[in-house]
Amino acid sequence: MFEHSETLEKRDSQKLAAFQMVPPEELHGNNPDVDRILSYLHTKTEGKRHVKRSDINPADLKGLLPGICFFVPQYDENGALEDVTIRLQGTRAVNFYGELTGKSVRDHPSPEVSQRIIACIQASLDRRGPIVGIAETLSAEQSFLSVKVLYVPMSEDGDHIDRFLVYIEVVQKPIFQRPQ
Repeated sequence: MFEHSETLEKRDSQKLAAFQMVPPEELHGNNPDVDRILSYLHTKTEGKRHVKRSDINPADLKGLLPGICFFVPQYDENGALEDVTIRLQGTRAVNFYGELTGKSVRDHPSPEVSQRIIACIQASLDRRGPIVGIAETLSAEQSFLSVKVLYVPMSEDGDHIDRFLVYIEVVQKPIFQRPQ
C-alpha cells in the first residue's frame, strides 16, 4: 500500500510540474507586482529604450525589493549567451533558491533551475524585451507551488544588453485544507 501511494505521489507531482515562458503582456492585470515594475520602468524610458541602472531608484520599489535581483549575462567570443552571473539577490530569492550572489546560475544545486533561468534570459535576449518564466509544481510538502520570474533586459549603451532586472514571486498554497 505505501509503495503504491508513493508511486502515485511521484506521478502526480511530475504531472503538475510545468514550465512556460510568456511575454508579460499576457499577464497584464493578473499580476500587480509585475504590472507595477513594468509601469515604473516604462515611465523611466517611455518605451523608447532599454532601462539603465541609473533609471532605477530602489526607494521607488521599496515593497518589492525582497524579490528583486540583478543578473549579468556572460557572452562568448561570438556574442552568444554562455552563462548568467547573479550580481545581486533579494532576500526572497535567497530564502527560496539559496545564496548565489556573485556566482553562476549553474552553481544552483538543481540543473533544471539553472536551465530555466538561462532559457528565460535567452528568450528575453531574442525578443529584446521582458519575459516571464512560470514554474508550477506540487512541492514535497504536498502544496501547490507557483514561481513567477520577470526578466527585464537592461542596457547602459542603449544597444548591448548587459544585465537584467529580475523579479521573483513565490506562492505556496496547501492543496488540502483540514476542516477546523
